[in-house]
Amino acid sequence: MRSVLWIIHFFPRPHKTTDGVWAIETLRSLKEAGIQPIVLAPTPWIPKWFALTPELKGWAQNPSYANIDGIPVFYPRCPHYPHRIIRQKVYLHYPYLEGGFLWHWCKQTVNHILTKYQIDIVHANFLNPAGWLSAMIKEKFGIPFVLHERSVGGAIWTRNHPFLKRAYKKIANQADAVIVLNSTSSDVIGQFTQNKNIFTLRACANLKNTVACKQKKPKKYSNKKIILSVGSFIERKGQIFLIKAINEIKNDNKLHCIFIGSGVCLKQAQLLVKELKIDHMVEFWGQCAHEIVLNTMAWCDIFVLPSWDEAFGTVYSEAMSFGKPIIGCRGEGISEVVEDHKQGILVEPQNVESLSITLSEILSNENLSEKMGIAAKKMAETELNYQHLAKQLIQIYRDSCSAKQNFGSGKVRI
Repeated sequence: MRSVLWIIHFFPRPHKTTDGVWAIETLRSLKEAGIQPIVLAPTPWIPKWFALTPELKGWAQNPSYANIDGIPVFYPRCPHYPHRIIRQKVYLHYPYLEGGFLWHWCKQTVNHILTKYQIDIVHANFLNPAGWLSAMIKEKFGIPFVLHERSVGGAIWTRNHPFLKRAYKKIANQADAVIVLNSTSSDVIGQFTQNKNIFTLRACANLKNTVACKQKKPKKYSNKKIILSVGSFIERKGQIFLIKAINEIKNDNKLHCIFIGSGVCLKQAQLLVKELKIDHMVEFWGQCAHEIVLNTMAWCDIFVLPSWDEAFGTVYSEAMSFGKPIIGCRGEGISEVVEDHKQGILVEPQNVESLSITLSEILSNENLSEKMGIAAKKMAETELNYQHLAKQLIQIYRDSCSAKQNFGSGKVRI
């Protein structure tokens, strides 16, 4: 095993350095373990004349190639636009437009990579577009691939979208192994694939970052109990429910909440905070560099992300690596890792009362909070770290290459 080609659309770029931080951390760990990663990151093609906003300009000016810590990264431009509206209105109904259709724009870059590097296996992150492109590479060049489905929604959506289900079934069966983040995804994928090689691997934290980030709590927060919540402001992340829960216990004058992240629901959250008149105890920091997120985790008191349809967010593992008690939702990916009242507390999803009661319990019981933090840190150090993940991935790569199994047959077109 010498090198692996990672195909992933959600990857750091000059104008979006925080996208896919978990990906670059995983690749660094693979490189340290002796495996050379090469990255193919399909990038939305934005004409320069259409780049009228800072974000569109960022996409238009994205380089075609970069070297990140000795990892070659190729950014082929193609008509791939993973905006949530386009995904809901187009890609869920016609997955070929997000996947196989892009082969024509990526094949030249693929040929260049395969000519320059000796690729042993391909690692597809998400079904689309990576899974489809990986299946095309296997069909044309005979290189095995593993499908890493990192979302819960992708598998669940197949129930209502027949073309998406056919795509999942075909590509999952063609894969030499399938990796998921929790048992829900494993069960759904297992129902319509003959592929028995389904592995569950958790999101991780970089313990080196944990050691490096030792920032103390700023003086302005010295007498406060800091709740930190990090995540995109979209409905399923649950920030609105957290704000309402804070309002329920606002008489606790030591309570202070910091939100990091941006998204379509940010404005709604800000307006709600003003309406409830709790803006003196809630801050919105917007999108922050990963270093700022980690330094804040180092001195916060509790990490809360009451999201649903969540496979298992990297931010949970990162907060646990700093010894912070976790509040997440029961029945989600986090509940397969965190034991209730051991590394954190699990609440009912979309339930303000459950969340407010739990916050009050942790804030009023320092002994419980400390014990859960210690248990969380121990789990991160032994199981939820990138070095451990790299060993698991390399074993899956080796088994997939040596088994020479082909669970699919024929063309990959749906």
